[in-house]
Formats: sequence, structure tokens, C-alpha cells
Amino acid sequence: MARWLALALLVGCAPVSEGASPATQTPAELRGERQVAGLSLVLTLRDGDGARARAAMDAAWDAADRTARRLQADVEASEIQLLNRVPMRVAIEVSPETAAALRRAQDIALDTGSAFEITLPPLRRLWSGADGEAPRDFEIDRVLADVDWSDVQVDDERPVVARYSRRTQVDLEGFARGAVLDAALRALRDAGVPAGWASAGDGHAVYGGEEPWQLSLWAGFPGVSPATLALSEGGAVAVAATDGGEFLDPRSGRPVATTGSQATLVVAPDAASAAAYAYAVFVMGDQGPAFLGKRPELRGAGVLASGKRWGSGELDLRW
Repeated sequence: MARWLALALLVGCAPVSEGASPATQTPAELRGERQVAGLSLVLTLRDGDGARARAAMDAAWDAADRTARRLQADVEASEIQLLNRVPMRVAIEVSPETAAALRRAQDIALDTGSAFEITLPPLRRLWSGADGEAPRDFEIDRVLADVDWSDVQVDDERPVVARYSRRTQVDLEGFARGAVLDAALRALRDAGVPAGWASAGDGHAVYGGEEPWQLSLWAGFPGVSPATLALSEGGAVAVAATDGGEFLDPRSGRPVATTGSQATLVVAPDAASAAAYAYAVFVMGDQGPAFLGKRPELRGAGVLASGKRWGSGELDLRW
């Protein structure tokens, strides 16, 4: 199996395109766009076999849709949304894919010391309802008691999931969007398509190809428009984007606009993990580079809140 890589970039907000477009094809490239569970998903396939590419694209739409409808908290009747609706300690049956995704997300939360979290909704609601003023310390501390990934219990064998705190709510956020891209790429690869590119709003993923994929990263790196990244065969890219002021540190319950980063780019084994680790490294600020340096499966680069640039590992990045 080809080695997979993923990259996530946390930057200033990029708009999500509306509507859908029919598939268009050059002699060796097929491109299409479709709304998938609220995401504008764009697929680009490099394949000389047009019939295979069109069939693979349909399979990728379906795979992405199934994943989004399982993992996205804002999708009606998704398994994550159902988990948030049932009373505490009431276990619900979920698909093996959802159980595995939750377990992987929890592993990353543990690895990052909760710099990445899957239970941020109560904290986000607190800050969104602050009417321009920061919540008081006692309000933040009260809500933080319910921001804890370990309050979500996953039984991989059955598989079932339950919340063990009444106010705990789950949202996989960028991890879920990355999982959608991973699902689309798996479908393309399983269908025998030599190379593909998937993007959905603020995320991108690629694999394969005789020539490296050239990615333009238009936002996030101060003074550079755009930064460009080249990924070679076997690479997958996920981009998670948000405004720096919207980043909340799950550990302190406060924004990280001045203590975190201006931009963070992370290379990881898959798009879902890349998005999660990029959020965590962004939150870590000047501790992020050292964190990545201790994990050989991760590489990255970024700009700290101070404006200082950093990089780890070898990336074909022009910025």
C-alpha cells in the first residue's frame, strides 16, 4: 500500500463555494463538484481511463456522503448528533467507522494534552454568547468541567458510544471534514484511479500522480500570497481554516489569538489526523515545534503569534 501523508493548514477564513458543477474532463483529468452533507466537495481525478474515472467519482461522492452523515455534528441525524441528544450514560449503537474515528480523535486529544479536543461545543457557546465581552473566570471554569474527551466512552467491540457528563457535547470539527476527504480518496484509490485531489471548503487532500501536486495556500502566511506547497506521489492534503481569534485553547478555555500562532502547517499520516494535530500545534504556540520534533510521523511549519517562522522536517514549501 502506498504511504499516505497529510497536511493541515490553520489560517484566515476562506469562503466555501456554493452550488455544484457538472464533471468536466480533459484527455487525462476529470473534475466535478457536488454538495455533500453541506460541504462543497470538489474532486479532480488524473486517469487516462475515462469510464473508470467517472465510475470512481460516483463512488467517491457516496463514500464522502456516508462519512459526513456519520461524523458531522451539524448534519441532521448523524451518529454524532444522536450521541449529543441522548441522556448521559445512555449508550447508542454506532457504525464501526464512527467508533474508530472517535477512538482516533481521543488518541490525538491524549497525545496533545487536550490541545485538541472533541468536546468544545459548551465552550464555544459560552464565548459566542458573550456579547463582545469576555466571560468571567468562574463561568469559564464551570464550562471547562464539561470539556473533557474522556467523558465520551467508546466500546469498539459492540460498537456503542455514551457520554458520561450531562453537559458534554461532541463535535469532531476539522477532524470530521478531514475524514470526509480521506473517505473520498480511499474510494478513488480502491477503484484503481492513479491520482486524485479532493477539496471541501477549507480542506484539501491529494494522492498519486507522476508529477507533484502544486498547492497554492492563499491565506495564513503573513506577507506571502500565496504560499505554495508541492506534494509528491502518495501524499494526501487536508486544509483546516479559521480565523485566529476563533481558536479556543481547550486547556484554559480562552482564545489563543495572542498566545498561539498566526499559521500552522502539519504533515501527518491522514487528513483527519492532520487537521486535529494542526489545531493542537496552533494552540501550543511556541511549544508546537518541539512537540512535532518528538514525533517522526509528523512534520510542519508555521508562523507564531510573535511573527517568528519555524519549520520541521523537509517540506517543498515556498513562503
